Amino acid sequence: MYWSECAAVLKRMASLCGARGSMMSNAMRSRRDSIWHVTRDGRFSRAMTSRQYDLLTSGSFSNPKKREKRRKKKEQEMTLRNWERELRKARIRMDQIGIERVPECHFLVLDKPEGLPSKTAVYFVKKSLNALLEANLRRNMYSFQVKHWDQTMNAQGEGFSRFFIKKENGQKIMLKSIKRLGRLGVRDIQPLGHFASGVLVIAIEDAIDIMSQFQADEREFECTARFGTATNTHQSDGDVTHSCCYDHVTREKMEELIAAQFLGDIMQTPPINSSARVGDKTMYEHMLAGNIVQAEALPIQVHSFKVIDFDLPVVRFRVECSRHTYVRTLVHDLANALGSCAHVSSLRCIRSGMFRIEDAVSGEQDRVFSWGPKILSKLIHANTLKPGCYTYAPRFGPDPVESDSEDDE
Repeated sequence: MYWSECAAVLKRMASLCGARGSMMSNAMRSRRDSIWHVTRDGRFSRAMTSRQYDLLTSGSFSNPKKREKRRKKKEQEMTLRNWERELRKARIRMDQIGIERVPECHFLVLDKPEGLPSKTAVYFVKKSLNALLEANLRRNMYSFQVKHWDQTMNAQGEGFSRFFIKKENGQKIMLKSIKRLGRLGVRDIQPLGHFASGVLVIAIEDAIDIMSQFQADEREFECTARFGTATNTHQSDGDVTHSCCYDHVTREKMEELIAAQFLGDIMQTPPINSSARVGDKTMYEHMLAGNIVQAEALPIQVHSFKVIDFDLPVVRFRVECSRHTYVRTLVHDLANALGSCAHVSSLRCIRSGMFRIEDAVSGEQDRVFSWGPKILSKLIHANTLKPGCYTYAPRFGPDPVESDSEDDE
């Protein structure tokens, strides 16, 4: 009889409070209005708060702030356990592979094949190295998160980008970049045009910050020129503009003209498909849009220009020149000065500053994706090239910056 009376009283209370489908609405619970309630002995009492009513009906107080705090704490503890579990997995995988650490400040000399853009070659290298060093990179990321888990957790949400963590070496890392710790920083220090093959130097991790010290002031090329035809791009992938005779050209006359006009400081007009800018676009972009524009002549330096094989209509040259020198334009201008015409059929970079083709690894796609741990022995530390240029502790690697527009040569 007692419980039936209680049920009747509670039902009447619900109807009086306007609750629909529940004992009391959230709005009524948030306001601590006084309501009638029944006690254990069957008597009625007044001045009952919503918190007391929650305790009577559900056995617990309803405090949204505390409940949300408990939920967040539980999520954080679960996230921390997941990080620790992933860290253990990464360490086990590292022991299986046998690679102890991630390259900290290294360079890789790549033999880029002809026809492959520099950005694509860098993408292949980045993908291959990240797959090879995945366990090490994940170890770095999760160990960093576990070590600074309290700062990492508390920095979520609004103002996330304003939070930094100071590392032991004095550097700071933005918390929104933590996920990038699981990826290797890779960038080419000086792009090579898709038509050319040869030395493409790639900076890894902290080498990206100091790569300006290693950008070559001079490069060395070997090229093959074909006399008798000229193209609009000065190379074999362009449209033939005209043909001419080359019977009167001799090796002696060519070498005399090179020594007289094509050594030292000279002026050169970039070709129509170059990366030289005219207005707000490159000449290559103007060419794609159907606009033929003429760029201003730029100063260049030619340190050496040698004929290494003379067998008309094919002539091979070796050229040492400054940055932003277009070897194909150099050959085009030489042929015009000889009263003939020519275009470059192949171009190969054999040296870029202190990096030589003898130290390069193949950049063919199949070879790059078949790299094993032995490829790490081909990496060159920055201090090996310039002692003392790198003095900082390794940073686990931010996102690489996008490469600039490619120089054709």
